[in-house]
Amino acid sequence: MSKIVTIQTEFRDGVVLKDTLESLGYRVEEEGENALSARKGRATLLTFRRRSSGTFETLVDIERSHNDTLDEIKQRYAMLKILEETEKAGFSCVKQEVDGERNLKLVVRKWQAA
Repeated sequence: MSKIVTIQTEFRDGVVLKDTLESLGYRVEEEGENALSARKGRATLLTFRRRSSGTFETLVDIERSHNDTLDEIKQRYAMLKILEETEKAGFSCVKQEVDGERNLKLVVRKWQAA
């Protein structure tokens, strides 16, 4: 029998969270304004529910290991959020790298007219 546990996260932007999950190959279903279900294959792997604090909590089946999955989602979410905010500030991404230890490096530039 499955046992569902709740994991607190710092995800705040539902649009970026949805984009993150889709970019990682999940089929995302919005469940009202405050919840998302992310699926790969037939099973629901993750459910994200907005708390009153504005952050999302993640509901997962404890029978499955989700540590790597959540780490990958956190990294991609951070990257997409950084790119969104730097673009708003007039910067553009000129380089993205992930090294062998899965560390992400982004290089952004702001071109100034001479």
